[in-house]
Amino acid sequence: LSDSAIEQWLQQQASKKRVLCQRRHLELDPVTDQKCSNYFTWVGSFMQHYHSCKDLDIKKVYIKGFQTIPYLANWEELLLLTRPDTWNSEATYLATIAFLAADKNRQMQSFLQWVLLPQYRRFIRNHQFLDRQLHLSLCKVMLAQPSLFCKALLVPLCESGCSLKEASIFGDVLQKATNLSTVTVTTTLCKLADLPTYSQAVSVFITILVQKCPKHLSYRVTDALIDHFAKSVSTTNPPALWQHAFMAFVDS
Repeated sequence: LSDSAIEQWLQQQASKKRVLCQRRHLELDPVTDQKCSNYFTWVGSFMQHYHSCKDLDIKKVYIKGFQTIPYLANWEELLLLTRPDTWNSEATYLATIAFLAADKNRQMQSFLQWVLLPQYRRFIRNHQFLDRQLHLSLCKVMLAQPSLFCKALLVPLCESGCSLKEASIFGDVLQKATNLSTVTVTTTLCKLADLPTYSQAVSVFITILVQKCPKHLSYRVTDALIDHFAKSVSTTNPPALWQHAFMAFVDS
């Protein structure tokens, strides 16, 4: 090909990319556009009954509709129209995949903290476990975005009062993770150590994270953990989980 032909082809590709970027930043106003409002409300209704829908063509239409949400400027508003608190487990898994595929950290962090985390906690509170689809979605987040797993799920969970059952389930996923970076581990440890109130669930996560740290902890992490253990022990016989976390810290 001549240089001019190659240059023309490159310009065409650049133009296509610009058009795609513009489309991905469109804003749909459900207040002024009744069709838009109705459509995403119907998407939400579909997400409630995803398992019972047997028509594959209908499923594809609504799934593709949902997959556009992360790319829109007012995605939060449109997401609320789908009523995430009413989604069933399979729909929640599909929504997680859609947001992970969009590869937009800000949207993903908000989605994890304000949509997925309440879903997980509600299910655990009602059933004392996570079903297969919800657990799979949790593992997918850890596999694709380990830093966001800690930042948008683990830390907010502990900040809002994590139960031991929740710590057991989230801790199991954390324990099996093999892709946590040193920066993610140390940053999460510091945030957990700085929490104003102590809970045994926090000790579960500290134990796991300390064991995943490199051989020598940094001075910043060491100081944070020393302060944490010093302020959280109030009796001569601290809880067993506190002792396990402390021993893991000493061994590190």
